[in-house]
Amino acid sequence: MLIDLKKSTLLPAIILFILFVNTAITFSAVSSFQMVSYACLGIEILSLILIINLYFRNNEVTWYDGVIILFFLFIIGSTFINSTSVKDAFYKSTESLLLMMMFRYYRQNCKMVITVAFIALSFAIYLNFAYMLMNPTWLVETEKEVSGYLLGGNYNQMGGRMLCAIVTGIVCVRYSKLWLINLIPLTIISVTSVSLVSSTTSLACIILFIVLACIPSSALKVLASVCISIFVLIFQVFVVFSGKGVENNPVIVYIVQDVFEKDLTFTNRTSMWDASLRAFSDSPLIGWGYVDTDWYVTRMESSAVGPHNFLLQVLINGGVVLLILFAIFCYMSLKDIRKNMSNELSTIVFGIVIMSLMMTMEVYPYFYVIYMFMLVYYYNDYSKQNIKVKEGLS
Repeated sequence: MLIDLKKSTLLPAIILFILFVNTAITFSAVSSFQMVSYACLGIEILSLILIINLYFRNNEVTWYDGVIILFFLFIIGSTFINSTSVKDAFYKSTESLLLMMMFRYYRQNCKMVITVAFIALSFAIYLNFAYMLMNPTWLVETEKEVSGYLLGGNYNQMGGRMLCAIVTGIVCVRYSKLWLINLIPLTIISVTSVSLVSSTTSLACIILFIVLACIPSSALKVLASVCISIFVLIFQVFVVFSGKGVENNPVIVYIVQDVFEKDLTFTNRTSMWDASLRAFSDSPLIGWGYVDTDWYVTRMESSAVGPHNFLLQVLINGGVVLLILFAIFCYMSLKDIRKNMSNELSTIVFGIVIMSLMMTMEVYPYFYVIYMFMLVYYYNDYSKQNIKVKEGLS
């Protein structure tokens, strides 16, 4: 007897669990977990082949999905043209495309998608915390290398995944208050984890999100989202895109050093931003494709790997063309929020804004950025599903 995958819950739940756990945890951080990483990747590729067949056979493609598909095809194409890391570009694209198609194909059961995502992310965060306690090398490693961190493989990567988990948990609470049993300790452990490793930006942003998420005022959250978005825009234009030039701007020097009493280089990030801008200027239209650690070390000569800024990462991966595609994706995700605005939706949007603030200093995987925007795009679908559930119980 053939299984109706549209109505099935177990198989897509397993696929989603593996997908979220594999994108959250860097199994390569532990040599004995290397085979787990390969196994998860193999399952993801087979799952993508399966869902592609269902996705296109049932004519599920939308303009929204088309932009996402084009986004990753462009990265793969740019990677191939520049002979950079084609294998990694394919793997990373597989993760995001599988997420996109699962969301679309199971949009009538978004509850399943979101709850599995919450369970998987919770599992990853708890596992990371346990690993940190059992392997406290982060206490003595001043450079805070990969060892000691499973979540993203680096202490700077932990915050983004934790924010996604907390936002997802808030959405799950709409289905049942019992999810608070997991959300509350998860939030405490997330704050504790980033506090232990002194990830200042992540700690401050997560706490800011938690405080405003607890306030039952969508108007206040919208106002906060607008103000922070304006700040992020100004910071990107006048600080990040100035690179080392920020040190020559007396106004910025005064604000950063005298007002905020911070390091003017933002822990050497201005050098990374400057190097990223120079790399981008060498290929401004299509960028360099998906690049690896060796490329960064060779081309950027920075004190750390990567641009440590999401927009600069987009420009390096695909130049102006990829940035335009990303802008279109953001617009399509957010264009209807005013029609559906609620306290819950304003909380999700605020989560995206906080993530954008965090990504001025760090780069998070496209997978989680797309996931957060999809929570907004599909909000109307799963909010209606929640109404149906309540009606059925009444």
